[in-house]
Amino acid sequence: MIHSAAGYAILGFLAACLGGAAFGLGRACLAAGRGPEAAGARALEALGAGMVVVGPRGRVASINAEARILLGLLGGPSAGGEAPAAADSLRIMSALRGVPELATLVVAGEGGAEIELGEGTGQRRIEARALRFGRSGRGVVLILEDITESAALLAELSALASKDALTGLCNRRRFDELGGRDIELSRRSGKSVGVLMVDLDLFKRVNDEYGHAVGDELLKAVCLAFREVLRSTDVLARYGGEEFAVLLPDSGAQDSVSVAERIRGRIEGFSLPCSGGSVRITASLGVYSGVPAPGEDLAVFLKRADEALYRSKAMGRNKVSYWDPIRQGGA
Repeated sequence: MIHSAAGYAILGFLAACLGGAAFGLGRACLAAGRGPEAAGARALEALGAGMVVVGPRGRVASINAEARILLGLLGGPSAGGEAPAAADSLRIMSALRGVPELATLVVAGEGGAEIELGEGTGQRRIEARALRFGRSGRGVVLILEDITESAALLAELSALASKDALTGLCNRRRFDELGGRDIELSRRSGKSVGVLMVDLDLFKRVNDEYGHAVGDELLKAVCLAFREVLRSTDVLARYGGEEFAVLLPDSGAQDSVSVAERIRGRIEGFSLPCSGGSVRITASLGVYSGVPAPGEDLAVFLKRADEALYRSKAMGRNKVSYWDPIRQGGA
């Protein structure tokens, strides 16, 4: 599970070298720092990857410095590819067996795993891969790669991809993921789930009269009004320019309308100071709640809440409307 193409190439190179040579010769070359086996070990060292070579009889034939560091085996020999003494070999095997995933890889001689090694601030995320070598196929090469930084970067990128850049709320894609999950949970539990669609009234006028910078500040400030009302289990997202979506798990029609009214009141009572005085705004909301019937998904709930929202707009804005199948023309 080496991340780089070079890492995969070197892994294959090691397998070819160790598999094509007699085990004793390969071990001797590693210990002496000569031959293609040692060259492969040095290449792994340059990549920052650890390598442990376990012989057919379960004894460690070679371990490089990076593997010692990752396994917390400081104090033993550290020269790349050095063959450990018997006592040191037992110590290394004990460390490997102390991590269930690594112990499994050594026994299986193939496959990969992602694991955590170390504790506290010294904890590292490691990708490990094992492959067999030797004429009998009973020797194992274990490659350990520290992916802590790359894993953290991927987590950060994933978080950025799921959030709205301006408000920090869930974006539409993330809301659809979480909402789809909660709709399915509602179907299984038989408990209602509520969906609100919220649109800031005449928001374009704010941008036109005060500028987009004030409009952006207003959007961020409105998020506080939502948070004053919503529970930690509720899902809030910026669904469009000035449109927000809310999902309320375990919330029937009456509770969902009550939450919507509280949000509407908070937004109506909010005032944003600016150089031209202050900016006030209102919001129109559409509400739908229920237990999803067979074939109904999040899109159905959002469509009904959106239809109710348009009814609030038609009634003069700054209103809360609940989806009515008769008024909205059926399902």
